[in-house]
Amino acid sequence: MKEFFEVEVRQASLFLAQNASGTVRVVLGTDVRADSIWITTELPALISNKNVTKIITIDPMTLKEIIIHTK
Repeated sequence: MKEFFEVEVRQASLFLAQNASGTVRVVLGTDVRADSIWITTELPALISNKNVTKIITIDPMTLKEIIIHTK
C-alpha cells in the first residue's frame, strides 16, 4: 500500500511541477532526505520547466526565503 501511495504522490507532484509557472515557493524543513520526492521529482521538473522563472525555499521555523534557482 505504501508503494502505491508513493507512486501516486510522485505522479501528482510531477504533474504540478510540470504545470507550474512564474515564481514557485516551497516550504522545506532542514532535514530533507536525498531520496525525497522534492529532490528526486519536483525540483528537477521545476528546473526544466521553461515557465518557471524562480524557485524559492521557505524555512518553516524562521520564514526565511532563499532563492535557489532563477532563469
